[in-house]
Amino acid sequence: MIFHSTEQETEGWKFFWHQRIRISMNIKANIIRPNRSGFTLIEILVVLIILGVLASIAQSKLVDLGDSTENRAIEVGIMELNVREKLTWTDFKLSSSGWTNDNAVFSTMEMNLGAGYSWIAGPVNSGGTLQFKSKSVVLIRTSSTDLSAGQWE
Repeated sequence: MIFHSTEQETEGWKFFWHQRIRISMNIKANIIRPNRSGFTLIEILVVLIILGVLASIAQSKLVDLGDSTENRAIEVGIMELNVREKLTWTDFKLSSSGWTNDNAVFSTMEMNLGAGYSWIAGPVNSGGTLQFKSKSVVLIRTSSTDLSAGQWE
């Protein structure tokens, strides 16, 4: 018995086999090489370790920044005291009575430096201990004279 196939049937079989081979190849490709749309556990752990190292470095820098900020605030407080001393001394020098003595300059000067600052000891005519938050410094004041204003050091 001989089967005669038409051209249309032959094309249909070719199409069927072609689709079957394509499906088979796709299944094999997915088994051999699975879809990699996410991150592996190793990659995630490496990123977390890097972020942890960066965070520890940043945290230590911020702690150092806090200490240097308090030191800088103390320096600014001393500069403010010196400016106030010079302004008060200049006011006395320019007044009609003129400079009389150091006690008059010291008693007229404003010693409150604002929020965060406090005096642990003093202020007295010879100095005192100035504090800003947890930092403090002992200051010595040189007296003003007829020729120069007092100085905080």
